[in-house]
Amino acid sequence: MKKIMCGLAMLSISSFTFADNGPGCGLGAQLWKGKTGLVAHSSAGTTNGTFSSPLSGILSGTSGCENPGVVSNEYQKKVFVAMNLDDLAKDVARGAGDHLTSMATLMGIEKTDQEIFFQLTQSRYEHIFSSPAVNYEEVLTALNDAVLADARLVQYAVKS
Repeated sequence: MKKIMCGLAMLSISSFTFADNGPGCGLGAQLWKGKTGLVAHSSAGTTNGTFSSPLSGILSGTSGCENPGVVSNEYQKKVFVAMNLDDLAKDVARGAGDHLTSMATLMGIEKTDQEIFFQLTQSRYEHIFSSPAVNYEEVLTALNDAVLADARLVQYAVKS
């Protein structure tokens, strides 16, 4: 009985593993669209490889390919703060610096308003960096809260 159950489990797993998802996108995928099996997929893959069409298709959004777009601004902010937390804290404490300027830019703060942002963050340092173990999410939330509470910068806040 155990052998039968094990065999059925292997069959069900292999059906997911070898699902017929096709050759993806590109000229080959378009030429062999709707066809399944090893010959169709191999031919489509060979066509794609010969003409580098998936790359051009992804870049241009043609040949059945989708351009995933740019990395979202929210994700950029998260990565930036996570990777530069200590340097950002130093810049906020000073009220100036490359990391603070970069953060202002990522938040969409115009150059004409950045000095206000620098002064605001410096005055709110204890709130933004509330503990030695503060993480990037807490810093981003505190930065947004500070900007949201300032009438001169409120237009740059993320409203949830």
